[in-house]
Amino acid sequence: MMRHTFKICSAVILVAVFLAFATPPDNNARAAGADLVVVTHPDTNTGPLSRSDLYDIFTSQRKRWGDGAPVIAFNQRSTTDARSVFNRAVMQMSRDEVVQFWIDQRIRHGTRAPRDSPSDAMLMRLASARKGVIGYVASTTAGIDKLQVVARISGDKVLSP
Repeated sequence: MMRHTFKICSAVILVAVFLAFATPPDNNARAAGADLVVVTHPDTNTGPLSRSDLYDIFTSQRKRWGDGAPVIAFNQRSTTDARSVFNRAVMQMSRDEVVQFWIDQRIRHGTRAPRDSPSDAMLMRLASARKGVIGYVASTTAGIDKLQVVARISGDKVLSP
């Protein structure tokens, strides 16, 4: 009996350790305490962007960069802390208000919301590979120095990079 209990306890501990290391952390768990940076491809024709510039981009009101290249905006997943921070600072809306906004835009104008990036790493790859891509990641994300930082978000404020 004791040997059977030991085996069960060992198996439970082994599974718990496996899950702790095998499950990737939420791609933006650190964003709640860290600033966000808004990044674009290094060759995207833009300088620092204001809150209203970002609002126009992420609501699809601005569809082209200064050189005529298309704006390709990416949000973080709606369940991440980074998305909540971005919604408050840039959109000045709650998650539910953003959902309602996009339902309205889809019905009235046929406009779709920006696509969601599954992770900071994926957004960094997209922005590195394609001119015109814009998105936001935690300021602690590796590789930011290889992209163009166009704004910083700290709390509910949009700041110059």
